[in-house]
Amino acid sequence: MSMEIFKGGLRTSVVDAPTAAWFPIGTGCSLWGYKVPFAKDVLGKLYPTHESYVRKVRTQAEKMFIDGLLTRDDADYLIMSAEKSSIPQAQDASLLPAQAFYPMGTP
Repeated sequence: MSMEIFKGGLRTSVVDAPTAAWFPIGTGCSLWGYKVPFAKDVLGKLYPTHESYVRKVRTQAEKMFIDGLLTRDDADYLIMSAEKSSIPQAQDASLLPAQAFYPMGTP
C-alpha cells in the first residue's frame, strides 16, 4: 500500500504543536484514520515545559483567528485545551494502543 502525500490545507495546532502521529490510512477513507500518541520522552524534547506547549498552541490559534480561519470561541477552546493538558507530562503514550480518529464523531 502506498501512502499519499498531502499538500496544502490549513495548519492547525495538531500539525504545528503535535502530541501524536496521525495516519490517514487503514480505513478506506482519507478523512478517517488513527493516531499514535507520542511517548513522554518525545513530548519532553518537543516541549521542555508545559508553558512551551501552551505558547505554541496559543500562537497558532491566534494567527488562525486573526487570519479569519477560526472563530474566537474555537481559538479560545484550543488554547484552553492546551492549558488544561498535562503536556509534556502525559501518560506514557508508548504503552497505549493506537486511537481511532473519526472527524464526524463516533461511528
